Amino acid sequence: MRVYQILWGLLALVPAGVLALDAETLQKDWRWIREDAEEWKLSDDGVLRIRTQPGRIWAEREEKAENILVRRAPVADQDSIEIAVKLVDPMIKYEQAGVVLYVDDDRFVKFVVEYIDGDYFVVMGREFAGEKRLVLAKVKIEGQGSQLRLEVEGDKVKGSWKSADGNSEGWTPATEASIPAELTRSFAVFTQDGPADEVRWAEIDLQAKR
Repeated sequence: MRVYQILWGLLALVPAGVLALDAETLQKDWRWIREDAEEWKLSDDGVLRIRTQPGRIWAEREEKAENILVRRAPVADQDSIEIAVKLVDPMIKYEQAGVVLYVDDDRFVKFVVEYIDGDYFVVMGREFAGEKRLVLAKVKIEGQGSQLRLEVEGDKVKGSWKSADGNSEGWTPATEASIPAELTRSFAVFTQDGPADEVRWAEIDLQAKR
């Protein structure tokens, strides 16, 4: 199974065999959709910062989400990704960032940290062209971030989460959904529904287990 692990913390705390994302790896293994190069940054310890801009992929809106970072290698029949994501001082209801099992802007399963009326939630939703858009899970969390995991087996994708500090025991299941395996599916990270006139960021620790 190909496992891509995103863990957040100091590089010294990263488990053996996990390498910090660097600019070369980013360019080789990932690609941008609607890149706005001024609105993302990569720190020396592999933390990716993406501005939460007002565009979105969820629901119909003319203004589409920018800076969707997609893994070049398609999702295998059995595959998984783990991310740690933090919203830095969000200010707009539904401001969010997270991971997505992505076919295109109309076919995906997203798993995000979302800011709603002063609280933070992990939210999993599915959108598939021609079908009803569904919010499948919504769980209130403590703090501004969480670790998130998507696991794919055939058509099925399962989401689970744990606290951002990594101190919780094991992963808590959120729910599962489906995206047909015959489609070309990719793992991606993204933001949406940020403010237009203020700059806010999401921090994503993206590291690859080799």
